[in-house]
Amino acid sequence: MKSIVFKFGLISAVTVLILFFISYLFLENLSFAVQEIWGYLSIFIALTFVFFGVKSYRDGLPQKEISFGRALGAGMLIVIFPAIIFGLFNVVYITYLNPDFTEQYYAAQIADTMNQYSGAELTAQLAEMESMKEWASSGSTTFILMASTVLILGFIVSLITAATLRSSGTTSVVIDN
Repeated sequence: MKSIVFKFGLISAVTVLILFFISYLFLENLSFAVQEIWGYLSIFIALTFVFFGVKSYRDGLPQKEISFGRALGAGMLIVIFPAIIFGLFNVVYITYLNPDFTEQYYAAQIADTMNQYSGAELTAQLAEMESMKEWASSGSTTFILMASTVLILGFIVSLITAATLRSSGTTSVVIDN
């Protein structure tokens, strides 16, 4: 199992990096909303390798059967690779490649907030955003947020994969009328 987890985890991590570089090189001038959609799409594309990794693991088992728990565990082990790489690369991105990102993102969020709120609500929203800005601009916070995003989405993909690939005889329910 170790070699399969390593192989598909590495493929998933490289995929998320390639898609991140595509975004960095070609989608930089798009709105933050479009970039965010691309980011989530990139994560999901990279996480498709969870399915292929678990399937490869299952197909290598003696009877080509896998329990839900074992499939979920294998999927989550694969997910760790792109989560760590995505988190680390985001730290590199905001620290070295685009150190103005936080300020640019913050300015865009202020503009959106000013269009949505006024008066006391606007003041409260801006104060909250200001307090979050410093917290969100640190490298460790960026790593935790980005890696957690991939882990959460990877858990969902792993659940779906485990439900899809589990051995049919292990959890089937028969109902007689």
